Amino acid sequence: MTVNLSKSVNQWYVSVEDNFDFKSSEYASLYSESNATVFQSPNWLNEFYAKLVKALAIEPVIVTLRDKAGRLQLVLPCVRQVSAGIKLVQPADIGVSDYNCIVIRKDAIATIKADEKLQQDILQTLSPCDVFFFRKQRSDKPRIEDILNGASMSPADFNSYEVDLENSFDTWSRNNMSKQFRSTNRSKLRKLIAQCGTCDFETLTDKASIEEAMIFIRDTRSARYEGDLLLQPTFFEFYLSVALKYAQDGFAQTFVARVDGKIIAAIFGLNSNRRYCFLLCGFLVDEYGKFSIGSLTTSALISERIKDSSELFDFALGDENYKKRYNTTAIDIRNAVYARSTVGKLVSHIYQNAKPLKNWLKKFSPNLS
Repeated sequence: MTVNLSKSVNQWYVSVEDNFDFKSSEYASLYSESNATVFQSPNWLNEFYAKLVKALAIEPVIVTLRDKAGRLQLVLPCVRQVSAGIKLVQPADIGVSDYNCIVIRKDAIATIKADEKLQQDILQTLSPCDVFFFRKQRSDKPRIEDILNGASMSPADFNSYEVDLENSFDTWSRNNMSKQFRSTNRSKLRKLIAQCGTCDFETLTDKASIEEAMIFIRDTRSARYEGDLLLQPTFFEFYLSVALKYAQDGFAQTFVARVDGKIIAAIFGLNSNRRYCFLLCGFLVDEYGKFSIGSLTTSALISERIKDSSELFDFALGDENYKKRYNTTAIDIRNAVYARSTVGKLVSHIYQNAKPLKNWLKKFSPNLS
């Protein structure tokens, strides 16, 4: 369904397009100019709306903005959920994406910011809505508050971490990994091979191997994370669908370590615009933790990404100490909330200011972060 809602004084049209085609050439053009993240890429959003929205019976709310010539200037890919009678609108995330970002042409930011009617029209497209959450925004990317006034802002409880890559792994590792860390990795790998006879690292491309690796990730994560998202079949099938559908073109990458053909470590991530984003992982810690199998596999993956001409390795969300061993840079993460009703103001206050009540709120919408 497409609904044209308004035309601004600049003759820009705001619409809601529930069946927007994220694989279209117009969206590909917009995304390429937008500096948005991999989680707003055509491939990711196409799978998100095709697999998760239908399966979870949530409403798509896809806001588009076109100029008077019909050129696409902005897309806000969102969903609507109703929890305890509260109508929540959020970006296309529901727990599967590490970053949320507006998808916008750079020149359009100033136009929207200067046009209050256009801002109100964009917000109106979200109705019915008590509160509009726009969370997990990177501080170095276009953000919702750049175009819409009235946001209540707060920092997230975590950062994101990334590191630039160089032309060779040897050079990069000398510049970014301590001498002791490099020496320890070499020693652990020698000991692993001495005990097991072999250890092979590879990117998987065939269906059976990818399925095996994704099941491995799900099962090893379940031992570490109570109520992990992958334990829900709908979410596991979504990740598996992405892993299988985009393995050949390299957008999705499933990387494993094997001993005698047995998977002992697996990492799933995404590649876009020469950036790699680390998303899911699983390791046989009890059996191979003494060999630092996580560090060995991550280093081997970085080496492969460098060979494949990636320019950046994104460790994504979370303040785990191991990320700092790769000389990463921390990226601030910010949350924005727009209250759209009296109930929305209460929810916004809870979310921004009261952690115990925030935890209560998450019972009604578990995918808030």
